[in-house]
Amino acid sequence: MTTPGDPARPASSRGVFLLAGPSSSGKGTVARALLARGLVHSHVSMGQLLRDIVATTRRDRVQRAEVNAELRALLPDGARDPLGEVERCMGAGLLIPNVWTQHLISRQLRESLTLQQGRWLLDGYPRRVVVARHLLTTLQALDLPVLKVVHLNIDAAEQARRSLARRRDDDSPEAIARRWAIYEQEVLPTIAFLRGALPPGTVCDIDASTPGMTVADGERELTARVLSALL
Repeated sequence: MTTPGDPARPASSRGVFLLAGPSSSGKGTVARALLARGLVHSHVSMGQLLRDIVATTRRDRVQRAEVNAELRALLPDGARDPLGEVERCMGAGLLIPNVWTQHLISRQLRESLTLQQGRWLLDGYPRRVVVARHLLTTLQALDLPVLKVVHLNIDAAEQARRSLARRRDDDSPEAIARRWAIYEQEVLPTIAFLRGALPPGTVCDIDASTPGMTVADGERELTARVLSALL
């Protein structure tokens, strides 16, 4: 049973944790730990959200036409098949147009009472400064505070090793290298922007490297480091 001073729960009953880091830095491990501890009530991964939309609309032609029409209206000079372009970008490790990701996450926020009323985790988003500005404006309009930004740090060699080990179809050496370049060019400046735009101490930098450890031991160590920083 928690008390008003119990550090095991954030003071706010509603708000957002942002989870950032390069590919294979352990974001899924951290998300599961925060859910298990009750620090967040739900987990929204932008990457998984996009993969789910692509998979669902591949099976439902009517829904695919509707979503494609929404995305084409935002970028009239873009692809004739925006969802096909989203899928291509994900497979090649490329960033998706800002207006599309902004539209999809804003739609998710507007339609989900769970996200409006509870504490939740947004994983892998925002990844550009312009998108971060849009997200903060959207959250402010919904009176949803950013409780913490958890930024996981690993180097390029560790990212490549972990990515190749998980044997995912879109984890070619070329795609992995492109993801790292995007992380350096886009994500790191976004973290710097959030550090300046949010109250001091909101951004937590976590060393996610676990050299010499088994996967299981590394996940336990990363979980311990994150919880130590947040609790």
